[in-house]
Amino acid sequence: MNNLEKFYIELNKSKRVKIAFNDVLHIYNTVYPEHKNSTDKNQRILILLNILEKNKQIAFPKTKWNKRVLPHIPEYINLLGKETNKQKIDLLKQNSWVPKLYFAVKINNLEQLKTLEKINEFYISRNYEELLVIPIRERSMEIFNDEKKLDSLHKKSLLFDGKLTLKDLKCEDIAPPLYYEVMPDCIGKPALICENSNSFHSFNRWNKQSEVYGAIIYGNGNEFRKTHHWLNEIQKNYQISKFFYFGDIDPIGLEIPYYVNRDRVNEKMTSIFPAKKLYLALLKSQKSNIISKKNANKNITNDIFNWLESTEMIEVIKKLFVNKLRIPQEAISYEDLSQFSFYDPIK
Repeated sequence: MNNLEKFYIELNKSKRVKIAFNDVLHIYNTVYPEHKNSTDKNQRILILLNILEKNKQIAFPKTKWNKRVLPHIPEYINLLGKETNKQKIDLLKQNSWVPKLYFAVKINNLEQLKTLEKINEFYISRNYEELLVIPIRERSMEIFNDEKKLDSLHKKSLLFDGKLTLKDLKCEDIAPPLYYEVMPDCIGKPALICENSNSFHSFNRWNKQSEVYGAIIYGNGNEFRKTHHWLNEIQKNYQISKFFYFGDIDPIGLEIPYYVNRDRVNEKMTSIFPAKKLYLALLKSQKSNIISKKNANKNITNDIFNWLESTEMIEVIKKLFVNKLRIPQEAISYEDLSQFSFYDPIK
């Protein structure tokens, strides 16, 4: 690629059809840095522009020229054959849209229309009735040749304000699996869900000796809100009697189990209960630290507090939060658990 071609490519990167001469000058300096301080720079630029004009790649203005300098220079140039965004949008709207995408004609965002065009091509090329429901990233790869594209659209709720859903694309968001360890004698026993990885490790180690729980499950913080459906498989496969949750005593730590439990109740799935004795043990440890600013600004409603099922605990925790304090579940260590051999989560 010679410098003239490179110069033209850089001009075309402009979002505008009309490019001011100062911008042309800046582009020239980028392509020809060795001429940056040259006294005949304007003349050199005009030579290039004249070639592009002769090739019908640009057009000069008829009257808007700066005649106070020699050689005279145009105040701007027009790129030829470059569609404006509005022209591109108008052209895209003229597509033969499938019925599910008729709403596209009302969209004025170029990137969204390009996305919808790809989806439209997908619908046209496949027999919708014969499509199987597959994971979101597999469908994304098929439509966009980018396995994460639908992830980003789905997270931004771009699926066009509910006008298009994952169900419409015959795909589903697949949550990562829950990690857990099951005891040999697990039937009929409860399971404990630990919010954090270090606590999961310690409780699992302790449970292998105490055999209090049928399984120890790693919740993985906020990820649990996406992965809790796996509890159904665990309960079915190992006949778990009940699920207890134990996490940090801070606003996010209480939100996670509350919202998961609310969703599970709404979907008629097994509830999750607070491991009250463990939360009480955290409060008795008095090993508090400062709540982060992000966490401190959360508004914890009474419904969230009430998930704890203990007026005594709720009052103590509210005082902690007023003082901007929290207690991480790691305040109960493996050494502390070794004294819990008598522990019964049901009572």
